[in-house]
Amino acid sequence: MLWLPRDTDNSSPAASAPVSVASGRTERWEDVLGAVFNVKEGETALGALAFISDRKDLKLFSRTFNLSDTGTFGQAIPGIASGDLIPAGEMKRILFFTENSDYRSNIGILNGTGSPMTIKWRRYTEDGMMVDQSMADLPAWGNVQLNRVFSAEAPVKGGYIDVWTETEGAAFAAYGSVLDNATSDPTTVLPQ
Repeated sequence: MLWLPRDTDNSSPAASAPVSVASGRTERWEDVLGAVFNVKEGETALGALAFISDRKDLKLFSRTFNLSDTGTFGQAIPGIASGDLIPAGEMKRILFFTENSDYRSNIGILNGTGSPMTIKWRRYTEDGMMVDQSMADLPAWGNVQLNRVFSAEAPVKGGYIDVWTETEGAAFAAYGSVLDNATSDPTTVLPQ
């Protein structure tokens, strides 16, 4: 397992000791960052995990959450196999972006390779109007979260973002998060 802190060049990521899970069994960590990597809660606990496996049928799932007086509000994200990453030259669309007094929207992007890459995107409001095109350079195994991606165009209800890379040999993951402003309860939106 590799720990990939956000906004960092992860060319030499921190690695855990090997973990063995018997066929048909599951393993669950209540606090994988604290238990496995000794990362404390807070700003330093932002990032992603990568698993290297000798099995192609490994299934992964993650839930990150906020504690509140009334319980937890969490976001679930399924593990993404390397073969399911978005390859260079393929465009994917992330839907459902909402920005108003009730909701805010973020986008997360992860470089799925050990080489630097450039991610490009176009943002569209719900009427199909493109509002801008931009890009970000991600270092090896780098990841970033862009917050309130439609704040300048608010109110937006149903905006979308097209994401792609032209970096040869690159592959990446991306997802949207639509959060309730009152509770910070997120909804995960995977690219299509």
